[in-house]
Amino acid sequence: MVPIAGAIEAGLQLLVAFVVFLVTGFIVGVLGLPIRFVPAARRLWLANGEFTVFGALAGGILLVLAYFPFGTWFTVPLEEYSFPTYQPNPWVFLAGWFLLAFSLSLIVWPARWLPARARAWWNETQLTPHLRPAR
Repeated sequence: MVPIAGAIEAGLQLLVAFVVFLVTGFIVGVLGLPIRFVPAARRLWLANGEFTVFGALAGGILLVLAYFPFGTWFTVPLEEYSFPTYQPNPWVFLAGWFLLAFSLSLIVWPARWLPARARAWWNETQLTPHLRPAR
């Protein structure tokens, strides 16, 4: 009976992880739509790729901070005994989670960090507004 319960619990954990993946992807995708579809916002985002790198770093740091300085210990009482457990701060954790996900979904290597030839190509192909042909 125990191996079946363990398999069911593992299956439920996989299901929850998949739902969290879908919800996170949907929220980050909707928030990133203006950057993807508004040409001026897209050029600004592509010209400043440092935002994605620093956003990903800041999100990772917030995830760590949610556990260590901001987390709390509490006791879970059971019938015969109680045991201590540790919980991260949920608000700091969510902020770090979504900042990391948003930054990684729109990640751009900073053009300023590229060699000169690659930077020139990037500026010409990605940052120059392309004119639509006359009809």
